[in-house]
Amino acid sequence: MTIARLPPPVKRKRVDTIWLTREIWNSYEKPEAQRPTKDELPKVAEVAREIKVTGVFPGILTIGLFAGKEWVIDGLHRGAGFMQSGRSEVLCDVHYIECASQADIAKEFIKHQTSIVRFLPDDRLRALEVAGCAALSVIRGACPFVGYGNLRRSGSATPRHRAIGRREGWGRAQGKAPYPPRGPAAAHRRLTRRGPAAARGFRLS
Repeated sequence: MTIARLPPPVKRKRVDTIWLTREIWNSYEKPEAQRPTKDELPKVAEVAREIKVTGVFPGILTIGLFAGKEWVIDGLHRGAGFMQSGRSEVLCDVHYIECASQADIAKEFIKHQTSIVRFLPDDRLRALEVAGCAALSVIRGACPFVGYGNLRRSGSATPRHRAIGRREGWGRAQGKAPYPPRGPAAAHRRLTRRGPAAARGFRLS
């Protein structure tokens, strides 16, 4: 006898655009799996200033629907910024997800906090350069050969690793190598400069 396996039930989801008021925000519940809020963070104050100027809730607010209540899955600190902004209402895109339990809400919380690709410092610097960061423009003008992830070279040369690119770029900009030469011969020269006793017993293979 063959037992048929039914696929897991598909969660019903929808996205609405609403006027988010302070009363609506205060009616939302905080799930057990949510992290503690840190309303004093500088990022929260930055979000509050943005909301005060634009009147728009940044990003998408994710709400879980369970037991007749609405639970904040993603957007808790942005909501704290909204409450600090001084506005009575903001335009907000809300993603509603129907959940069957608190465990279901916790799984959705983990899913929304997990990135597909890790955001690297190089990614941030690349975006800041495109956005017109003055400091990066100065670096680009002084070191046009420095790239993100790989060293940019003219012609058909093979790209080298980021660490090698940083060393070579810094050395060219300063007129010297930032790190001492490596290898047995370089070690022997350093020991010889310290005196014959330091180099005694050192053999070059």
